[in-house]
Amino acid sequence: MEKCKMRARSVVVWPGITKQIENIVSRCRICEKYQHNRKETLITYPVSNRAWEKIAADILTFQRVDYLLVIYYLSNWIELVRLSGKTATDVIMKLKENFSRNGIPEILISNNMPFNSVLFKEFAKEWDFKVVTSRPRYAQSNGLAERGVKIGKNILRKAWEQKIDIYIYIYISDGI
Repeated sequence: MEKCKMRARSVVVWPGITKQIENIVSRCRICEKYQHNRKETLITYPVSNRAWEKIAADILTFQRVDYLLVIYYLSNWIELVRLSGKTATDVIMKLKENFSRNGIPEILISNNMPFNSVLFKEFAKEWDFKVVTSRPRYAQSNGLAERGVKIGKNILRKAWEQKIDIYIYIYISDGI
């Protein structure tokens, strides 16, 4: 709609042009079908009451290396660990290490793969925590992890450009 209004304003001028364009575009079924910026309803999660109760997780790739990002809802504390692969087995091993240090969460919110795999579901059942996955092709519903991915990539980029080990960089920058 905005592109149509901008194009029309650059070519012609008449009173009420904006309203008329809005009316035409809003009734156009083809425009509606292929609209890119369709808003989905925001999925909100209740605020956690204790540390490690609820976490979000995601996988990010930087310089062809995969990392597991875990972020805690109560404090927004981020942990970033290198993965040997993106498989459920690799992610489970890193989460086991994390849980042994910090405690087992009640809820893990994540994107679908590999967190929606049979192996991961068995891990969640065995370790007694619930996995909530985001909608396919709508990563925004895991917004905290997505924000954490941006922060994580920014840290990795800065450490890489300065040729500093990521763990030293995190310590120097006083955490994340």
